[in-house]
Amino acid sequence: MKKIFLFFTFCFLLIVLSACGKKVMMDELNGQGFYPYSNDALGFSLSLPKEFIYYQTQRNDGGNYQELDVFVPTADQSYKSAVPQSYAEPVVVRVYKTKDFQALSAVDQAKLTKVAEKGGKVYVLNFWDKIPSDWKDKWTDAMKQGLIKNFKVK
Repeated sequence: MKKIFLFFTFCFLLIVLSACGKKVMMDELNGQGFYPYSNDALGFSLSLPKEFIYYQTQRNDGGNYQELDVFVPTADQSYKSAVPQSYAEPVVVRVYKTKDFQALSAVDQAKLTKVAEKGGKVYVLNFWDKIPSDWKDKWTDAMKQGLIKNFKVK
């Protein structure tokens, strides 16, 4: 009888303790004020700024890369793009095989921000060229640098 009681007590404590270390969800701000985005399929994580509230993502496979598009809401009606209506695309994460990245011209490589290289893959960020009017005061160089700094390869 004592063994059964100890077993159930142990199970109960295990359940209670596992709930104590609650993992922050990708749609919740973490303790540092970022949205913790993680993509296991592409092998990276990225902390998105709080201004990216209601962000959306979409994965695409290009000819020689895979990419993750990050979209943020915009009220700028003049902003036309190939993204969902009322959304703009501030950053794209691209993952190249090393040989495919090296095959790019110097001009094409210069347009991308290389943030990591691991396991035969090169990770780059591509930032928007045209900023929607309602993001002109939100988007800063510090925000861009934060995205670069907070990029982690798994």
